[in-house]
Amino acid sequence: MFQERFVLRNLSRLYVSRNILSIPGSFSCWCDRFFHSLSAVDREIKKPTSTTVYSIRHYVEKPDLLKMVAGERGFVKETILRGKAATEVQESLLTEFIKDHDDASPEQWTSLLNKLFELNHGMIHAANIDGRILEMCYVAKKLPLARSYLNFIKCSGKKFNSVSVCGFIKICHECESSMTPEDNQRIQVFTKYLMTKHQVFDSITADAVIKGLILSGMGEESLRIYEEAVKTTVFPVTTYAALASYLIKNNQPERAVEFFRLMISKGVLTHHKVFIDWINFYDNDRKKLDELLAFFRDVDFKPSKEICDHLKAAYIKLPRELSLDGVYGYVKNSGECSVCQRPLDRLDLSEKEFREMRKCFLETVLVGNDIFQRSTPEELQKFITFVSKNAPFNIVLDGLNVAYMSGTSVAQEVNVGLVKGVVQHFHERDNKILLIGRKHMLGWPKFLSTLKEFDVKYFFIENISEDDIYIIYATLYSGLDAYFVTRDLLRSEKFGLSEEQRSLFKRWQQSHQIFITYVAPSGKVYMKTPISFQMMVQKTSTGGWHIPYTEETPVNSVKDEYGIHRKWLCLDRYLS
Repeated sequence: MFQERFVLRNLSRLYVSRNILSIPGSFSCWCDRFFHSLSAVDREIKKPTSTTVYSIRHYVEKPDLLKMVAGERGFVKETILRGKAATEVQESLLTEFIKDHDDASPEQWTSLLNKLFELNHGMIHAANIDGRILEMCYVAKKLPLARSYLNFIKCSGKKFNSVSVCGFIKICHECESSMTPEDNQRIQVFTKYLMTKHQVFDSITADAVIKGLILSGMGEESLRIYEEAVKTTVFPVTTYAALASYLIKNNQPERAVEFFRLMISKGVLTHHKVFIDWINFYDNDRKKLDELLAFFRDVDFKPSKEICDHLKAAYIKLPRELSLDGVYGYVKNSGECSVCQRPLDRLDLSEKEFREMRKCFLETVLVGNDIFQRSTPEELQKFITFVSKNAPFNIVLDGLNVAYMSGTSVAQEVNVGLVKGVVQHFHERDNKILLIGRKHMLGWPKFLSTLKEFDVKYFFIENISEDDIYIIYATLYSGLDAYFVTRDLLRSEKFGLSEEQRSLFKRWQQSHQIFITYVAPSGKVYMKTPISFQMMVQKTSTGGWHIPYTEETPVNSVKDEYGIHRKWLCLDRYLS
């Protein structure tokens, strides 16, 4: 078993053989080196097993040569790979095939399937092979390859099933610009087939039907299907993106934004192409371009570099009186843009904003039933009474989070030492400290005496309770001058706040959360203090924009991020 796992974890190394087969004698030497390395890892291996030979045989272009070399070394007869090992080989075979081919003949597909099905104890088999291949074509964005596989299915006499039909529609929607007239005709047939076969749609089928209708020029019908299915179906984010893109291209921006917000409600903003669709469609409309950036600001979304490239080009080509120049830069520690030298917006909340956000948080989170999924009414009431008697605090400390900075497997004395370093740091600066911990921490050596030494107030909750609510409650109750210490990213979405209140909550969080990065053996504490300016898309006093961006395509990009975001696009007048 060990040899089998070792080989399968390192299959990528076996491709080296493809580059040396043409050198006389080199393949035999390579086998010797590979088998010797196996023996070096596990001294009990006297010679490679038949499983090793079988695995390698699928990854070289001359399996007969390998079998000959194996025979010379006295390897036993080949055996069968099973379970996870067989599936890993199947996945690798399929991945390499998709990677190496933009199109494929029926003979090539037949050869691939024969290799896959030889491993008949793996998880890829005749019943699911169509879906697996089309899904991988979708990820690789290889429409011609998917098209050739569908033709192969048809020529082999098989019937298309719902999985293959949905898979092909999905690929065509992703690669719409590469579609042929034959693809268009096939999409219409497939969409009609799905609508006739299914009276009630699951999420995958509904997604395919909606995309098929859009591709067939029946976008309004797709919206009708959506309105019917949404009552019983949970849609993937790609459905919202497809409908938003259709609405943009048909000049219905307000309805498109509704689907943007549904994407936000899922906590992700994938498929940034939909935002590029907006920019391209409204590239001569300054108001609509500004509306997109205002949306990014409102939901605190950091676009990708590709989106920013399109924004920059669109703003530059506007009429002179409306155009903005675009220059990529960074934000200084002082909060100034390196391009225009103007400061970013302050992060601080006013007293009014703070009171409003605190009131909303308490009503939505503490009064709602959701809190009791993380705690108990008795425990919460006891904590509220404790805080009212002892507040205000300057520092609210997530005790367990600080204690586990070095991991959960270190000695408890180390955990206590980390907490001691942090509480001592804040105590020496005349802060009133509250530590919120779990009850199992009471058994740690000298833990309570350490807290008492530095006059720390403490409250221990049940081990199964979540401490997020307690930390935030105590900090909010203590007022605008209180800060909390944790390395956790407390995501505002989980508290059920409205969009406006989430924005206020995040501003408060970013300006009041302290991150401990390291506690030295000497006890010196290194930390990230709260930033003082906003790390989101924002409009300048001159009508321009400061836009933080990421280098990657945004996947799961609606997320909490702290510290100074360095990469920015500055859009303003007369920068160049």
